[in-house]
Amino acid sequence: MGATIVVTEHGKRVARLVPEADSLEERINTLRNAGSVQWSGRRLGVVKPAVRVRGKRTVSDIVVENRE
Repeated sequence: MGATIVVTEHGKRVARLVPEADSLEERINTLRNAGSVQWSGRRLGVVKPAVRVRGKRTVSDIVVENRE
């Protein structure tokens, strides 16, 4: 499959390159084992949108306007 490569900068670990997993389940298990994600195994609930945009402007229009 391949080897894991650790990238260092001045002797400090900054990244890890790992071989691509064959399946989604293997990728999720890799993230769990690394401590990057936690999941109880239950289905996720439906989430309501945090904000509603009113009028004809899009969210991207508002973001661009706020950046200026």
